[in-house]
Amino acid sequence: MVMGYIEADRPSISGGDMRWLKFASWLVQQGHEVTVFSTDNCQQFIEKYNPKIKFLPAGNMGAMSAGGGLRRLWCALTCLRKIRTKFDYVYSVSTILYDVLPGFLLSLFRGVKWTAVCHWIVPLFGRQTRFLHALLFYLGDKAGLLLAARANCILCVSETTRLKALEFPFLPARRIFGVECGVEMELARDRQGTPKNFTAVHIKRVAKTKGSFDLPPIWKLVVQRFPTAKLYICGDGSTEEISTLKSLIKENGMEDNIEYRGPVYDEVEKFQLLHSCQCFLLPSYEENWAIVLGEALASGLEVLCYDLPDIRPVWGDSLHWIPIGDIRNFADRICTIFEGKLTKKGVPPSPALKSWEDVCAQEYKIMTQS
Repeated sequence: MVMGYIEADRPSISGGDMRWLKFASWLVQQGHEVTVFSTDNCQQFIEKYNPKIKFLPAGNMGAMSAGGGLRRLWCALTCLRKIRTKFDYVYSVSTILYDVLPGFLLSLFRGVKWTAVCHWIVPLFGRQTRFLHALLFYLGDKAGLLLAARANCILCVSETTRLKALEFPFLPARRIFGVECGVEMELARDRQGTPKNFTAVHIKRVAKTKGSFDLPPIWKLVVQRFPTAKLYICGDGSTEEISTLKSLIKENGMEDNIEYRGPVYDEVEKFQLLHSCQCFLLPSYEENWAIVLGEALASGLEVLCYDLPDIRPVWGDSLHWIPIGDIRNFADRICTIFEGKLTKKGVPPSPALKSWEDVCAQEYKIMTQS
């Protein structure tokens, strides 16, 4: 199998990255040969994560920009010059145009069976980003979806995404399937000791859309009632976004109460951090699954998140849902948990809480039978 992934050069691993890395590793464990065709920056992730996954360099595309986008499109359009080896399957890790093109071309000209993964049906309006960026992303996603109509199967991450995909008349319904994300259950349940009082953690890419900039004012309100409360923020982002986050921490006087740790690559370290805290915070404005929510739930934390219609059906009543953008309500809910007056630990776990082993096995079955 070859996996097509033409991404921007960036230092962090997103939930989407983690998903295909987990599936690629599972395939290798089952005895399959997996090659990832991607930008040079991706190679370091593969080497750290699973060196048995092979790598085929697509070149250095640079940062996400108009020029970088054109370079990625050109790389995808000319991919057949670099992908010489014969493969049985091609797997596009998203429906963005430059991720879809290698799968489309290999399917069209070499007859390779093609699977495309649809993480999210991108909206044009209502995103916490500049309109031009939102427009380009929207057009790239729709163009990719149009080409994905040729795929042998389209794997939609969540039932909500599958239902939205079915609304597109050019996508064949019989080839659209719902899939899920998983959790490393052994690591999540290997809790040693008890969490520290009045602590919370946030693990996500640093970006306005992910709620990063809501965290300092939320935590400022919490600290007014719990002066020793501590929040750990993990994740990477652009230089500009990280600078904005640090400025907001300082402007809100939270230097002693918020610790920005940068990205966490080691999964053992990540779960140790989760186990040390009482709450997991995700004031994000857009998600389609949010793997970290499952990891936090499986680790036994109280999980608070903005009430996003795309993910509420996934996680149900196991989370504390906060009205979108309501910073004071978010802080009040955290304080009530710290006071011991509110918990979701008695709520049955969501059916979405599954191991990566089960999720990957089901995905492989769908892919090979389509």
